Amino acid sequence: MASRGLRLIKALQSYTKSKPNQFDTSIILNKVNINSLSGGVSRSTFTVDRSMCNGGDTLHGGFIAACVDALSTFAHLGTTGKIAWTMGLNVDFISAARIGEEITVETSVLRQGNLPIVEASFKNAEGALVARGTTTLLNGSDKYQKMVKDVYHFDPEETV
Repeated sequence: MASRGLRLIKALQSYTKSKPNQFDTSIILNKVNINSLSGGVSRSTFTVDRSMCNGGDTLHGGFIAACVDALSTFAHLGTTGKIAWTMGLNVDFISAARIGEEITVETSVLRQGNLPIVEASFKNAEGALVARGTTTLLNGSDKYQKMVKDVYHFDPEETV
């Protein structure tokens, strides 16, 4: 039986190919590799390129915030099988990352329930913290849960 996290990663890869010009795919999923997703923890990597940077050629805070938002949602979805929306987002920018640097993002579901909280940490190749963010989510009602199947072509209840 494939884990829900692995099935979600595969569904997101297909979604990215089918909708390459949407915000979440063109800005995040085309650039960030979700390497693992299991047990409330996801690990992703990306290499900083110019399209992610500000005028000072360092990783833009907006790119980091967008990653915190999306990757937190996917960590929660991979854990619970429930789609949720961001209610609150906080990001602390600790140090700069420059073009060519490899960044690892680890997300962890800190609290489940109706208002889950997910933390994301961005580290460079040396393990130094670049940024840390927390997301407070709100689980969608039952009528919105079918959106997971419709948009991502992902069935969280599948047991294949």
